[in-house]
Amino acid sequence: ATTQEKRYWLKPEKIVKQSIGFLERLTPLWQEIDIYEPLPGFDPQAYYRNYKTIRNKWERQMGVG
Repeated sequence: ATTQEKRYWLKPEKIVKQSIGFLERLTPLWQEIDIYEPLPGFDPQAYYRNYKTIRNKWERQMGVG
């Protein structure tokens, strides 16, 4: 990931703070959850329709591009 991308990664402390109350009330005592915050300026509709951008990012992250 680039420095710009890492800038918006959630810190463990923030994840715990925002999710612990929810997790403590779970019935049953397990559930898969997604914890994220929207990336400022990210437009999922435009991003996921641009296959070249997705492939370039994948290649960069895999070290093949």
